[in-house]
Amino acid sequence: MEIKGILFDKDGTIIDFNEVWGTAATPVIETIMSEYGIACDTNIISEALESIGVYDGVIAPEGALAWKPYNLIAEDLLSVLEKFSENISCQSLEKSLKKGFYEQVTLVREDYPVFTDMKTLMQKLKDKGINVGIATTDEYEATKKCMEKLSVDEYITFYGTAGTDYPVKPDGRLIELAAQQWQITPQQILMIGDTPNDMRFAKNGGAYAVGVTCGVGKKNDMEALADRIIDSIDDLLELLEELWQR
Repeated sequence: MEIKGILFDKDGTIIDFNEVWGTAATPVIETIMSEYGIACDTNIISEALESIGVYDGVIAPEGALAWKPYNLIAEDLLSVLEKFSENISCQSLEKSLKKGFYEQVTLVREDYPVFTDMKTLMQKLKDKGINVGIATTDEYEATKKCMEKLSVDEYITFYGTAGTDYPVKPDGRLIELAAQQWQITPQQILMIGDTPNDMRFAKNGGAYAVGVTCGVGKKNDMEALADRIIDSIDDLLELLEELWQR
């Protein structure tokens, strides 16, 4: 089997989703509630967090924070917060969410917990002639800064993020755009991610779907959609060698 390009999901696949986003979610929600004059009652905070798929700091694989762009996360959060304030709109919540998570996830952190030596992995993929891209529902600036902090931005030749003119996962056209840029076919692309949405995305675009269980999704969440499931991207090179022998 010929694999000439790899699209990586970012959160939960490259970096530890629960550690980074799970710990950021509560302060972001508390700040937003304060902005709108909503008392930071423990029950309201829990209800707000659960509306975006965060339960006791753990992110649900089909919850909004796991796979939706900010405008759709805002819709889910609005369903709770509008009960306590009349001065909230989806547009304003979207801006507050972007600002809050950018501060907590991008500006505050100097480094990120990862599942393998990313620079070594990227160099080995480059040596094998494999194109590398990122496909995430996070924003472009935050995604690029994350790759820069991991010292792998130089290896990334395609950024498929939210907040750009590109379609957003799970829209399969994003895979087609990567294939066009790399001058390969979608069938020569491996998409690797940690949520059912990543697997749907791969299928929608005609790519080979690989799920990792190190993020928010587990085997039973993804196995109906994935072509293969591995523990983490630390096992990716071994998987590629197996696929190339087919």
